[in-house]
Amino acid sequence: MTFHIEAHYGEGVMQRLRAGDSSDLAQDVTDRNRLQLVGAACLFPPRSEPDME
Repeated sequence: MTFHIEAHYGEGVMQRLRAGDSSDLAQDVTDRNRLQLVGAACLFPPRSEPDME
């Protein structure tokens, strides 16, 4: 899920959302699909996974 959101919104957006900064997304509130995607990401943040090196 994080990868998909990063693809739509650009690198670092999830970090800003988790920090409470949603100013970048103000223009997206008119696009219901994008708003729902971000809302789902905020409600269900990805679990930490071990590095796959």
